[in-house]
Amino acid sequence: MKEFIKRVFKRAGYLLVPYGTIPMNARQMRNLLLRSYLFESIRAVEGNIVECGVGKGRSFLQFVFLVNEEHSRRVTWGFDSFAGFPDPHANDASARNPKAGDWGEVSTQDIER
Repeated sequence: MKEFIKRVFKRAGYLLVPYGTIPMNARQMRNLLLRSYLFESIRAVEGNIVECGVGKGRSFLQFVFLVNEEHSRRVTWGFDSFAGFPDPHANDASARNPKAGDWGEVSTQDIER
């Protein structure tokens, strides 16, 4: 029964995890540590946090968490076209090798969820 319920919720776009667990892999945990380090380096700087290109929202959610833990009046802003990458230019060459449309499968509803 439990597996059936998980499948139903997964089809609806939800991930069920046991209470008290965080659905992150080791790479995502390292990224959280990096963002925490970066956040600490700007703690004394007044102002809001802005992420340009929220992707799937993971890093944005991590910054929201760090701002909430800070108990400050900072606001976290996320900006994205949700249209995916445009046609890459030679200057866009990187290990990621971006292609037109990459990251275009994410919607505002995905981020809100």
